[in-house]
Amino acid sequence: MAGPVKYTVKTFGEKMDAFIAHCETGGIDATDYQLIKFFGISPDLLEEYKAENKLNKDSKYKRSGFAASLKKLDLYREDATIRQAVSDPKLLSHCALKLRQPHWGGWNDKSDSAVRDVRLRVDLGDGDKDLME
Repeated sequence: MAGPVKYTVKTFGEKMDAFIAHCETGGIDATDYQLIKFFGISPDLLEEYKAENKLNKDSKYKRSGFAASLKKLDLYREDATIRQAVSDPKLLSHCALKLRQPHWGGWNDKSDSAVRDVRLRVDLGDGDKDLME
């Protein structure tokens, strides 16, 4: 039995473009399951492509190339989900939940800055003078 297929950065990018086109024309959700089925890889190998520390081990598996293709997939997933929500408003809550998934855009309704405490110290004078003057 042959081992799992390992792609170079170039072939991974080409295969990703073909996968996105396949999903677009076939009306298929670009799930991780559909991705591993289309690529002919194992779930563990997909995780290796996603894991930054694994992508830097071998010079032919450069992080930037895989990261660019995986980012393109995330952007496609986000776009397809938004188009689905616009075309069928009944699916809005379902689409919002999908968009919250890290590999599906990772949307969050509160920014990090909105949940941080802000402290402000105001000096109104030297304390000896009447502030009403």
